[in-house]
Amino acid sequence: MRRIAYMLVAAALPAFLSCASSSVSIEECTPVAVVTVVGNTSVPWADDIAESGGLISSALNKAIDGANPERLTSQDRVDHLEESLRESLSDIAGVEVAEKEHVLSAPAYKKMRQSIYNSTVSTVSASGYRDFSRLGAKSARLLERELGVGALVLAECVFSKRVCEGTQSSGAVCGVVALSCVVLGPDGREAISGEVSAETEAIPVSRYSYDKDALVSMFPAAIESAARKFVVANMGK
Repeated sequence: MRRIAYMLVAAALPAFLSCASSSVSIEECTPVAVVTVVGNTSVPWADDIAESGGLISSALNKAIDGANPERLTSQDRVDHLEESLRESLSDIAGVEVAEKEHVLSAPAYKKMRQSIYNSTVSTVSASGYRDFSRLGAKSARLLERELGVGALVLAECVFSKRVCEGTQSSGAVCGVVALSCVVLGPDGREAISGEVSAETEAIPVSRYSYDKDALVSMFPAAIESAARKFVVANMGK
């Protein structure tokens, strides 16, 4: 699965980004289980991400930006993404989705080792979930058998912001949701993968200042849009 490191750069791309890597439709993968939903813990400028190729450490971010609503709402964003993916899979594609509690309580899920790849960037998992962004085929098959599903869904997201009018000092800013999803099939290997992007409405910027609370309040709608885009892009024609 393409990792957060790639997405940190992809987040700087326009919101129409969308691609799929398989001819398999999402409907063919039913029933599925969502097993990983992870995202970054802040809302950096997309241009800064592209230039640096990463994010500064979580500890440093907290020390200098601890009261920032963009950071304080990071858990809410990934939780909403998990809910949106489940709803889109079920309501749009008609895919049967395993209950969250069923997944989290599975012995195989609890025993598997979490990914350590994200240790270099600041990330957060949806409530109760663990980071299995890099899941081997053998482990995936074992988990599928235990859950009674034919596919596993792994999702990673980078939340950022970009200047959509003027400059960072005067103009407008909008939030960006860059979502990458992989669906592992019955053999435990990648059956579907794709990246999509969505944006929030614009927020005015004056003298480098903008309403951060207003910006974060718009992320849920963009998150829902990204989840729908991924599902629709991978449905049968």
